[in-house]
Amino acid sequence: MSPCRFLSLFPLVLLSTFGCGDSSNEAHLAVVSQAEIPDSGGEPASVQLTEAGDRKIVRTAELVWKTEDRGATRQQLQAMIQESGGWIADDTEERLALRIEQTMTARIPVSQFDSFLDGVAASVDFFDVRRMTASDVTEVAMDLTARLNVARQSEGRYLELLKSAQKVSEMLEIEVELNRLRADIEAAETRLNGLQNRIAFSTVQLRFYESVPASVRFGTRLLDNVKIGWRGLIEFLIAVALLWPLLCVAAVVGFVVRYRSKRRANSDAIHSR
Repeated sequence: MSPCRFLSLFPLVLLSTFGCGDSSNEAHLAVVSQAEIPDSGGEPASVQLTEAGDRKIVRTAELVWKTEDRGATRQQLQAMIQESGGWIADDTEERLALRIEQTMTARIPVSQFDSFLDGVAASVDFFDVRRMTASDVTEVAMDLTARLNVARQSEGRYLELLKSAQKVSEMLEIEVELNRLRADIEAAETRLNGLQNRIAFSTVQLRFYESVPASVRFGTRLLDNVKIGWRGLIEFLIAVALLWPLLCVAAVVGFVVRYRSKRRANSDAIHSR
């Protein structure tokens, strides 16, 4: 079969192959297992085919509690996160009217997820919020892996066609399809690697707060109100500075109207005499 004829039929093959995304996971596995997949040549494990029965779970947790010493609690959590082999993805401090709140987002290895939560719970009397979720993303991972393997197989066939192509037009058509396939492969690899990262490292949001004493609250609110009043005065002066031409025109018009009214009144008084 000539390269040109095969190239004209190849989009139909791809369309039928990639249409498997709406079928079951077993169908994906059957397509990939029956295809002649070339050697991956040391591809990362994150883009290999997911085996049946190997469930892929994304686990998350959210903990909210009150603490008496926010600084000490933060240092303790930092040490626990480092000890578990995780890292802090976000650390935010927010000062509210009645409390100071600290929010830490940690990424914890899934193997240390339960022990990390137990360690946090051991130092807390009770939680305001304690929420844990487990999302099964096995089908998504299998679908991405199957599509990725089929796309790689198609890329290999296009490369074989490119070697045997003799016309420049054929080469250009094959290059267009190869570029499209490579873009799809890169996008699928990025999404699959991100999914694997979410599976391997659970996301734990830790939100703890410390109440602010009443005396501190009064002083803070007084200072805040003084700042707000000062900012309001500055804004008023800026508005006046922006409107001074209109104010000048209004003053001149008012003076002229008053002057003419006064002259008319004097004239009427003279004529009445």
